[in-house]
Amino acid sequence: MTQSAELLIGNEYSRIPRASARWNRTNDYLKEHCVNIYVDVVNGSPDTIEKISFDLGGSFEPSVFVCQAPVRVVRPNGQPAYRFFYETRRLWCIYGGY
Repeated sequence: MTQSAELLIGNEYSRIPRASARWNRTNDYLKEHCVNIYVDVVNGSPDTIEKISFDLGGSFEPSVFVCQAPVRVVRPNGQPAYRFFYETRRLWCIYGGY
């Protein structure tokens, strides 16, 4: 039996106040921008997805990030979903694999 899931792919941006921003690894600049990229499973089971790979491009190290464990979220419209995501400010997935 074939299983399917409805996915919603998106991103969110927020400006980090200077007082809360962290310095980069070499202390050259403050990381004042927070970008989240995500894949939400809005219908169907997240168990149909083994992993989500985010290709972040050559300016990131590592350039590909794999997330294997979604977290349950409530979308702004009140709809529940399971979210796989990557957040650039912390440089690691808050919920999921490495």
